[in-house]
Amino acid sequence: MRFDPAGQAWCDKLECWDCYLLMKIGEALEYRCLMNEGGKVVIDQGMAPWSAFVRAAQAFLVVVATEQAITLCKALDIEMPDVSEEVKQLVEVRPPPD
Repeated sequence: MRFDPAGQAWCDKLECWDCYLLMKIGEALEYRCLMNEGGKVVIDQGMAPWSAFVRAAQAFLVVVATEQAITLCKALDIEMPDVSEEVKQLVEVRPPPD
């Protein structure tokens, strides 16, 4: 478990970070419709469809969508969000005692 400077807790599992990154890229893209190379809609326009995608999609599909979103950022000359400084403190969380 990690905490950002505001005290928000974040899961340290890879798939959670992938989802977080995809949502940050979506924010930079103003939650535009995300399409694959074949022109098929991967994520509809708007924050709600992006959120629904990251909650429901398998980890691999989130990674693929992230790569597509990065490609869209580059094509539109939109700067990628830098999330590297958002979390600085690693905190080990233990399960509550029985």
